[in-house]
Amino acid sequence: MAEAPELNSEPLRLVPFAQRHFSDDYIGWLNDPVVVRYSEQRHRSHDRKSCETYVASFETSPHLLWAIELADGGAHIGNLSATIDVHNCIADIGILIGATGSQGLGYGGRAWACALDYLTSRSDLRKVTGGCLEANAAMVKIMQRCGMKEDGIRPSHYIVEDRVSSLLFFAKAGSWQPGS
Repeated sequence: MAEAPELNSEPLRLVPFAQRHFSDDYIGWLNDPVVVRYSEQRHRSHDRKSCETYVASFETSPHLLWAIELADGGAHIGNLSATIDVHNCIADIGILIGATGSQGLGYGGRAWACALDYLTSRSDLRKVTGGCLEANAAMVKIMQRCGMKEDGIRPSHYIVEDRVSSLLFFAKAGSWQPGS
């Protein structure tokens, strides 16, 4: 795994995902239907092995995986990943805030903005993307507030709680310049 740098954005700290982050709580987030409501993870069941396999998939790649921690005390409240397409100079980011009581407090927006700022400042990335279900209004607002612009739509793409939802894509330009 490319070493994810530590990033700070009070009251959060994004740190490289490490062995200490493999907790029963973390695995529980992925199996909590409320936490994964708008994620395709909602169709899967996770255990320690599936989580270890996922994290190990980063080891031989340029991708980045951060644990989101509270700066005060270091509680692990979520994860943020960046899938790097080195050939096209693009990063695609995804986030999960899982810890009980951590949703709705602005942590997702703060972590997203921090990672987006880092990624768009990298000279090897020309574009940073993210996507979510239209039904996930909170995530749509986060991407818009962070200056991401609509970058595509797959109309009526998924079914969530017996309702059809479009898949929305957003993007923000990075620092890469042709010939750099």
